[in-house]
Amino acid sequence: CEPVFHWDLGRTDRGRPSAVSNPTSRRTAARRRSANPAEGEKINQLVVAVRRANVVLEAASLAARGELGIGRTDMVTLELLSMGRLSAGDIAEQLGISTGTVTGVVDRLVEVGYASRRTDPRDRRRTLISITPKGRRRFRDAFRARWQWLHHVAPEMSADDVASVVRFLARMREI
Repeated sequence: CEPVFHWDLGRTDRGRPSAVSNPTSRRTAARRRSANPAEGEKINQLVVAVRRANVVLEAASLAARGELGIGRTDMVTLELLSMGRLSAGDIAEQLGISTGTVTGVVDRLVEVGYASRRTDPRDRRRTLISITPKGRRRFRDAFRARWQWLHHVAPEMSADDVASVVRFLARMREI
């Protein structure tokens, strides 16, 4: 399974990670692999593992979105809001979408009671979006059963294994 995409999880203007893909040509990807075959094989193994994990995670997300009655971008926005309140510009920057698109997403989340808007007390021109208690509860409940598989996997892993996975995932967000 050859990696066709190089995922550019670079920094946005404000120093936050951006999850926008940066497709590269097959020729460029092949040149990178041929420069160091062992490194290329490691990268390929990681790409395959991440893609397989993504299928599992996406299936859980799809089921949760259905339960919550929201779309994919709405779900990712709700997940961002579960980590803290953000402005529309912050959400747009982190997701690589326009502020106009964010407005529609937030409108839908507010309409179903999962998010709320408030004027930023430090800058009255800016609006902050937060997850509501209902949104947090519904989000948590929608994923609770879908994360039960971790209770089967975690006991099989050593503390070092878990630390390695956590470091890897954290590093993916930093690059």
